[in-house]
Amino acid sequence: MWARGQRRPAQPAPAPGAAPESTRAAPDDPRQRWLDAEAALLLSLLMPDWSFGFRMEPGATEPHVWIASTTCPSWARVHADGRVEQAGGRHLADEADQAWQRWQVWEEPAVSDFGLTVDLHHHTQTVWLHHPDNPLWSTPTHSPEGDDKPF
Repeated sequence: MWARGQRRPAQPAPAPGAAPESTRAAPDDPRQRWLDAEAALLLSLLMPDWSFGFRMEPGATEPHVWIASTTCPSWARVHADGRVEQAGGRHLADEADQAWQRWQVWEEPAVSDFGLTVDLHHHTQTVWLHHPDNPLWSTPTHSPEGDDKPF
């Protein structure tokens, strides 16, 4: 995994007043995957280029989860009452739902079933499942200085 200085800079959390482009209702509390540390780690292995956090809005009794792309201005907010709000070209909450469904179809592999290959020649890091010949996604490596030169 990348060291903190090698990570792409995260987009900031969406502003509390930011208007979503779409809103949908989830049947249960859609935050559960992010509130569970192992599930959140699995999501980070299943889908690339995003970050998340928690925020309390004025008057709220529970925090919402915010999700932000690290490659574009897309964001989502996932609320305890089942509201899922999204904006931008990537529908991050939908991507997370699809990733979670794939994980279930794959018979719910454990975190230990995933691996990471760092290829210094091609300047990529690739997440794979069960074996390096089964890649899930790749992302370019970045230097600690953020200038995208190999280190």
